Amino acid sequence: MHIVKSHLIYTLCVILCVVSLTALRASENAEITVISDISNAGRLIQHPTVKNPTYYYPIIGGYKEMGNLVKNERRPNQKEIVHRLAVELAKQGYYVINKTTPPPSIILLLNWGYINPDIIDSGAPSDPDSSTPTQTFINQNEMIALVGGSTLRNLELNYEKEDVMQAAEQNRYFLSVLAYDYAIYAKSHKKVMLWHAKVSIPTAGVSLEEIMPALIKAGGSQFGIETTKPKIIKTPITREGKVEIGTPTVKDYNDSQLSK
Repeated sequence: MHIVKSHLIYTLCVILCVVSLTALRASENAEITVISDISNAGRLIQHPTVKNPTYYYPIIGGYKEMGNLVKNERRPNQKEIVHRLAVELAKQGYYVINKTTPPPSIILLLNWGYINPDIIDSGAPSDPDSSTPTQTFINQNEMIALVGGSTLRNLELNYEKEDVMQAAEQNRYFLSVLAYDYAIYAKSHKKVMLWHAKVSIPTAGVSLEEIMPALIKAGGSQFGIETTKPKIIKTPITREGKVEIGTPTVKDYNDSQLSK
């Protein structure tokens, strides 16, 4: 009986070790790219603070699928994302309007989703000695704008430019917060961009639902603040560990079996 109990304890220890290893693997690091472009008009506006806030009118563009489409991509909860964005924006001094606030000075267009490179074979190889067909990168400008934006003019080193080009060829989840001048739009319906924050991460190994809180947090500090170069933020991703264990059973060994 003592040996049977020892066998059961050993089995439980093995299970606990598996659960612990799974929990450790559930915490990973990801590299989020943050770009914030500011127009000349945007540079003339004083950056808000919590004590001196800017009030905004929100337009929820919501979830977008762009580039090479993916079937059955799971959409995250829109209400939860909008709430998280409102909280993060408020930390930076951007407050959503309501009946008791001053009128808005900016419009914020909020979008998120995924954008994938759309690359097609467009003809025979340009090099007669190559078997690789000529390719056309249909949405290259959009991909580069997401991961490089106006910072491209500040990239002097070859490896910096290469990093941007490699990032542009990856399937990416993104968050976009685009600010327009409210007064000008209300008067003439002309869209004058003030700033555009773009936050993205490769889709490999993560889902949009689990990465959205990290994207919002990473982008928060750059809302309305220009980035001179792409900002790479390493952030932990903690997934819920899920271990399925069958019904525990204890096999009753007799003395003769245990002695073998």
